[in-house]
Amino acid sequence: MDRGHGVTTDEAMRERETQKNYYLQVLETASRIYETLEWQNVTRGKDNPTKGECYVASALLYNIYKGKDMDLVKKKDHAGVWHWWIEIWDGTMSRVIDITREQYIREGIECPSDNPVGRTKAGRMGFKSYKNRMKILEDNLELMNKMDEWGHNSIHRVTGGNQNGGEPPP
Repeated sequence: MDRGHGVTTDEAMRERETQKNYYLQVLETASRIYETLEWQNVTRGKDNPTKGECYVASALLYNIYKGKDMDLVKKKDHAGVWHWWIEIWDGTMSRVIDITREQYIREGIECPSDNPVGRTKAGRMGFKSYKNRMKILEDNLELMNKMDEWGHNSIHRVTGGNQNGGEPPP
């Protein structure tokens, strides 16, 4: 059925389904980035493993998907510090993906992405320190993905269970 502007209902439904699948793929990657952040920062003894990591995590997700159907956004938190997250179109509506939201939950503070009024769409920052931190996170994400391929699909195995010194099991 043609809706009057050259797109059939079936085509529109397929497009929404494709967009929904893309959104779910991005969400899965965001989850992996969170797990990687948690692993790399807990092993360093950091009590709140996602605190201070919002830009790096969000920008990495943005880079992985080349910003397709998403915006990198920021808003100042209660302390006047910028908090960053992703807003993405899921085929039906805009959704928030806040990889580091937990940093506020752990401290009992409202997260800026819970009330995005006043947020600003932003570009990526060019500071070398952020680029270096993003590269470390990206490398650790690749390591986590390799661990999954090798059958070590748990954070606990990554932090203490690999008896092969980082090499795949025999």
